[in-house]
Amino acid sequence: MSRVLLSVVVLLAVVAMPLAAQPAAPPSALCLDPNATDFPDSSLADFSALHDRPTGSHGRVFAGTDGHFYFEDGTRARFWGINVAKGSVFAPRPVVDRAIAAIERAGFNLVRFHHLDDVEGLLPAESAGTAQRLADDKLALLDYWIAELGKRGIYAYLDLLDYRTFYESEEVANAAALGRGAKPYAFFDRRLILLQQQYARKFLVEHINPYTGLSYGADPTVALIELCDENGFFAVARNWRDLVAPYRDELQRRWNEWLLGRYGDTPTLAEAWTDADGRCGLLPGEALEQGTVQLFPDPARPGEGSADQPPNADPEAGQTGRVADRRLFLTDLHRQYFRAMRDYLRGHGVDQPLTAVTDFLHLSDLRSVAEELDFIGCNFYYDHPSWQRGNEWHLPAFFENVNPLADPRLESFVPRVCASRVYGKPLAVREWNYCWPNKFRGAGFLEAAVYGALQDLDALILFTYDVKPGQRQLEFFDVRCDPARWGLAGMAASIFLQRQVAPAQQQVAVAYSAVDTHYPTHQPYPTEVYKLGWVSQLSSLFFDQELAKAPDLVLASGRTSGSAYKGDRTVICGNWPASDLLDHRRDQSPDQLSGYDVATVPERTQYFTFGGTMFPAGSRHRLTASPGYLLADVQHHEDYRPIGIGEDGETCLGFRDMRRSNYVFRRLGAAQQLRVALDALAQLHNAPVGNEMVDTGRFVSDTGQVRRLVDAELLLVDAPQAQVIAGSLRQASLTRTPQLSLTTATPIGALVWVSLDGRPVAASTRWVLKLTSTATNTDETKQLHHTNPERTTFSLTALGKPPVTTLGEPAATPTTVDLDGKQVLAVHLVNGVWELLVEGGVWTFYCDTPGVTFRLPQLRPEVTVTRVLPTGEAQRERQTQPLTYPSGVAMLRVTN
Repeated sequence: MSRVLLSVVVLLAVVAMPLAAQPAAPPSALCLDPNATDFPDSSLADFSALHDRPTGSHGRVFAGTDGHFYFEDGTRARFWGINVAKGSVFAPRPVVDRAIAAIERAGFNLVRFHHLDDVEGLLPAESAGTAQRLADDKLALLDYWIAELGKRGIYAYLDLLDYRTFYESEEVANAAALGRGAKPYAFFDRRLILLQQQYARKFLVEHINPYTGLSYGADPTVALIELCDENGFFAVARNWRDLVAPYRDELQRRWNEWLLGRYGDTPTLAEAWTDADGRCGLLPGEALEQGTVQLFPDPARPGEGSADQPPNADPEAGQTGRVADRRLFLTDLHRQYFRAMRDYLRGHGVDQPLTAVTDFLHLSDLRSVAEELDFIGCNFYYDHPSWQRGNEWHLPAFFENVNPLADPRLESFVPRVCASRVYGKPLAVREWNYCWPNKFRGAGFLEAAVYGALQDLDALILFTYDVKPGQRQLEFFDVRCDPARWGLAGMAASIFLQRQVAPAQQQVAVAYSAVDTHYPTHQPYPTEVYKLGWVSQLSSLFFDQELAKAPDLVLASGRTSGSAYKGDRTVICGNWPASDLLDHRRDQSPDQLSGYDVATVPERTQYFTFGGTMFPAGSRHRLTASPGYLLADVQHHEDYRPIGIGEDGETCLGFRDMRRSNYVFRRLGAAQQLRVALDALAQLHNAPVGNEMVDTGRFVSDTGQVRRLVDAELLLVDAPQAQVIAGSLRQASLTRTPQLSLTTATPIGALVWVSLDGRPVAASTRWVLKLTSTATNTDETKQLHHTNPERTTFSLTALGKPPVTTLGEPAATPTTVDLDGKQVLAVHLVNGVWELLVEGGVWTFYCDTPGVTFRLPQLRPEVTVTRVLPTGEAQRERQTQPLTYPSGVAMLRVTN
């Protein structure tokens, strides 16, 4: 029988910071039970001291040239944030006070305010076209949020264009057809841009917060500003051919003007759009002089296909020139928009770091943001629910229920986030979540914090925190009532903000030339190479044609052959022969452009023997060299060492240049490039990694602190001030680190230990240890929907209702935890949630399941037990271990 979480009132814990020791706080009522309060606490421990008070004590935030945020006094600025969106922003002040208290105690030092500008927010419909556009009553509530956050050292992140509805009364043509956020019209229409600038001026400059006496633009509490939310042409590419008038015609006109300025006349354009195979991308009847060159060609009609495009064919087949130039044109419009908004804000004294969120997995888009604005913003959602077409956001909802730690695809945290990261630019994951009802979401929550720390990211901003009173059930995104996610928030904050998991030692970049960036290749993005982020810091690096200076290791993207790598420590390859954006030349490959003139051997499939690079030494693998290098020519160079020698004795797949520390291939698939990169890190930087990780499914960070056991569905962390065992807990032989071990009948969960005094495991006297498992709504209904060898999906047909349950049950066999070789807890519980806070000689224990027996082996057999009741009363008595967690209490404090 499932046990419902108990109401919890506990004592205020000493702050979780490795700062000077602070006196213990007096008793104070806390509540960890989502069924008993609208704003449950995350932990017994108080993590509010992870940041300094008030905001601005270190000066304002800026983006450093090394790709990280800093305060003016040189202190690194890192943000563990949470989103508050739509109606939650405009909650009454007493509700806001309670929300801020819970957010602060869970260690968050930033709140992103999202969806401010809809008709129920700052821009009501009735104010459209008026001089005073902002809703004073709603603005006053935001003022209060920001002022109160600032007092507590919690920063704010403000969005400008999210949900705004534009109106005819604002002199916006065909306004009703533009949709929320006017995507993508807001990026190029001059009237829409002017309205955005006017709103930004009123919102950030002219409005003065009465609580602080400052405008938002001048307030150090406002740390980051986002120009737009998931907008732009590439974010809505599927709707390109459905753009509405008069904007469609305006865009078409500007496209032809852009081409005219670039090529001058139709014959020159036709020549430019003729590729290396002689195919001309210009369609019949198109002429620059008449403005008839189509930006988005209509599907071909019978009898109207060009010589290279038969009737009813893909209208963009053989259209390399058009597609490439279109990317440049649309990117140019994006850049103009970014510059217009950036320069306007800077001209009005708004100097916070700026970003714009577009399609962060489209290289052209990512590059334009990186080169015009201050930081990158991206999203990450794991197991985001999907719906039937036409029934969006209504049940049934479909999900996969995959453990993210075992997901072999590129859907997990590291590949997705690293693909959005740009070398030399701060990255804010401004929305992230592991969505309910995925039962592995707690393990995923720790995955984000751990790898966020390993990647040395600048901001992780959880989505979302709903402050509606009375809402006490699990939801897809709202974490407030979820023990599996919210129950880990404070400890995850400590791991991320305190760098309790050390950043990876080596920085690796996947390099993209201008041709790689904009060429219309079909190579996917991201690729297998981005799994390297499980080992080292990883980002994308943009350059024009020749890359010289670089980080510790560079990986050529291989998307085209339009790149020259003149430096060292590079894995070189080019998997598509085009050397220029319009595919005019296919004469040289990146290895040749980089200074390597080695004879090649025609493509052939055969067995290759390896010496330890790419595959283990002595192993043989049947592969295709397309092409390979002439072995004799490689061996002729004293600095070259062959990689993969063919059974024909004449061919090798690639070679290592010992002098320049480069790994050179004509072509190299992403999976093999990942292997080579792992070996390069080991050979060049003595990292404890190698190609065998790909075969074993076990990836270890170059610090040695983080282990991802894909085969066992586990994440293990062994760091001096943090220990983690998360994922599938079924194999007792694997649920251990050198300093922490777990045996349990709970099948899925997350065990985490963090130091609260900055000392390592063996020396710490203030620490917190917690295990979370699962959590469900009462009567939520899930069923298998579809399965095949590639994918299994489930359907959620009923959301369920309160109360939330963690399915905790007393168990005959105990869950045991050893720390530094000594058992610290034995609790007879399967599933459920428990937490142990140790401060000197006081052991505070919380469990959400009554009737559970437990032992604290580090204390004497006879102990003093203080029961803290929900009323706040304390009852003390002597008891003999094992102890029983009684019903009707909030927590137990145990001492010798």
